[in-house]
Amino acid sequence: MQLDDIAKEIIVHLAKLDQTNVTINMEINAETTFPEGFTSSIQRIIKENTNALKKQLRFTISDFE
Repeated sequence: MQLDDIAKEIIVHLAKLDQTNVTINMEINAETTFPEGFTSSIQRIIKENTNALKKQLRFTISDFE
């Protein structure tokens, strides 16, 4: 199942209800087996994209370990 399926099949129906507030929480965890971890290029891309989405979706941002 993909996120758009969840939106169509569940969230849309809940959001239609009167006196109903729908909150969506998503947690993303990514691990790599590379000894050096994620490359600086990937970290930069993820941080930039997350910052852009944060403004639109009120993201809470964590960092790379």
